[in-house]
Amino acid sequence: MHRAVIGLLLLLFPLAAAAQGVLRGTVRDTHGTPIRGAVVGVPGTTLYTLTDPGGRYRLARVSAGEVRLRAAAIGYVPAATTVTLSPADSAVARARCSCAMRVS
Repeated sequence: MHRAVIGLLLLLFPLAAAAQGVLRGTVRDTHGTPIRGAVVGVPGTTLYTLTDPGGRYRLARVSAGEVRLRAAAIGYVPAATTVTLSPADSAVARARCSCAMRVS
């Protein structure tokens, strides 16, 4: 019985792994300048990362399907977008965050 369960799990594991993909892209301000240190993630999950000095990010092991992505940085209005991710594929999502700073 145990061998049958282990065999079934070994058969299903590649299917679960194939149902995931990679999201990558850049976060820039409205002038096109890369935003370093922006938080990029999938709301409602623990998947998040920070952008590098070029504003680039990469999120691995994202569930395939329609994915909502959110980017936020200090001093900027957060941006959100939706991306369709195919299983075992990668998708590019670019975000533009507008400046939230006000002069009084």
